[in-house]
Amino acid sequence: VWKDIKVTDVLDTSRLTFYRDSLTINGVPKAWGSDFKYQPNGSSMLDTLTIPVGDIQPGKAAIIQFKVLHASDGADKPYVNQATAESK
Repeated sequence: VWKDIKVTDVLDTSRLTFYRDSLTINGVPKAWGSDFKYQPNGSSMLDTLTIPVGDIQPGKAAIIQFKVLHASDGADKPYVNQATAESK
């Protein structure tokens, strides 16, 4: 069992807007503030999304989904999103 998992994702808000009411884990809607943290970092434009996932049993998965609106900065600039997952 992977216990007490926390996922952290740094979002470049100069390139996208995060919709705070769109986050789900395994299809279950989660609420900003009580179920996950979203910390804007105004001047750097790198905001932090922190999602406590809980435990994952062997052979199971946690699917995290959320919506963003991409800025119209040109298709020649791909946006790659990577998150980190950690536990105790």
